[in-house]
Amino acid sequence: MGGKKKKLDEILELVHFMVDFVQTKVATKEELHEEISRLDNKIERLDIKLENKIEKLNEKLGKEISQVENKILSHVDGFVKLHKCIETETVALKSAVQRHEGYFNHISQHLKLDLKNS
Repeated sequence: MGGKKKKLDEILELVHFMVDFVQTKVATKEELHEEISRLDNKIERLDIKLENKIEKLNEKLGKEISQVENKILSHVDGFVKLHKCIETETVALKSAVQRHEGYFNHISQHLKLDLKNS
């Protein structure tokens, strides 16, 4: 009889352990639904925050790209103006050189100098 009581005591101890475990460690169906709902809400809030941050980054990136485009266009415009100025100066210098060559040829003919061999 002592062996059976010991066996029953062990079974009772195991049952108490299992009840305690279930009460402290295992969630009910309602608790699981509440936790899932809470996590869904948290995910939704995080998703909204992420979308807002992405939108702000896109706006910032768009502004920065626009600024860079404006800087590039400004530099290109400056280069085009400089090129036109250099082109005008080149035409003026070419005209001056041709005029001076004419003067030198006229002077060399008058002095009877051959400038082509010199």
